[in-house]
Amino acid sequence: MAQRLGADGSSVGGELTLGADPGHQSHPAIASDGQSYLVVWEDGSQPTVALLGIRLDAQTGMRRGSGLVIARGSSNHVQPKVAWGGSSYLVVWTDDRNRATAGLDVYGARLDASGNRLGAELALATSAVDEADPTVASDGTGFLVAWTGVHAPGSSDTDVRGLLLDATGAPQGGELSMEANPVVAESAPRLTFDGTDYVVASLVGTGAQSGVFARRLTRAGAIVDPQAIPLSVATPVVESAALASDGAGHTLVAFGGFDPDPMLLSTRARAAILTSLPGGAACSTPDECESGACESRVCAAQAGAAGAGGAGPNAGDLPNGRYRPGCASGDARASGLCAWLVLVVLLRRRLR
Repeated sequence: MAQRLGADGSSVGGELTLGADPGHQSHPAIASDGQSYLVVWEDGSQPTVALLGIRLDAQTGMRRGSGLVIARGSSNHVQPKVAWGGSSYLVVWTDDRNRATAGLDVYGARLDASGNRLGAELALATSAVDEADPTVASDGTGFLVAWTGVHAPGSSDTDVRGLLLDATGAPQGGELSMEANPVVAESAPRLTFDGTDYVVASLVGTGAQSGVFARRLTRAGAIVDPQAIPLSVATPVVESAALASDGAGHTLVAFGGFDPDPMLLSTRARAAILTSLPGGAACSTPDECESGACESRVCAAQAGAAGAGGAGPNAGDLPNGRYRPGCASGDARASGLCAWLVLVVLLRRRLR
């Protein structure tokens, strides 16, 4: 099912039924080329899980063309994600075709704006260990794919890895390490592009010791933030993150965290805002600027008080002095960070 929303968040029209096959359909993912939406999902109507899709008109929500078979065969195709790269879509998923010898792998496929397949399937991560739960984002021309990978055969420790692709799906360089903490398990990466850099957020740790951390990577895959940015510091996180950017240096990261209030004992959806405006961009506060300096409502190239390459006022708010979750008045703070920025919604599902 799907529901269109207006710019103000209000519903536009009724719910849309996307898939009508008799099997179980789940885990939808969506992207847009500006003219239409591509929605993909898992379909369990056959002995193995396939990936199906549909295109919808961006203005009317009406179907464009017939349904799409994105990936189907003797293996299971699960956990799909999709991104538009300026000239084509890239759909990525977890695949078990080599499970007997190499565990789970990450594969992908490119589609044009009309949903037609471009070339063969792409083997993106096929080493001898499990690689799963992929995510993808685009800078408008190429793509960055990230996934959860096991450190070594027989190990239960995981980290986050990635691969840059050009517009044709060809790898650009080798595998990238994106892990926030090399000694703690990391999983469930999610990606977006903020107009300048890629932003990856992932779960670090497990259980009561888990949290959401973020890092930036350049278009070339270089780590911008040597020390990952903690986004959740007060409550263990039990849900993976979701990211969206306005393409102008602002990224909203939403995630679920357990609320220990004995009257609630619930999972709450929460969010943090990351800002990373370059020199010359319009600003309201120093925290929005990479340099940490907002002068005459314009981000300075560098903060005068900190010198070249440093952060300006309130540099101690975060380890690198660049990314700062926005804080509303009265928000609880810990180590200079908003413990939780905004309560978005109380999830109906309560932990039992």
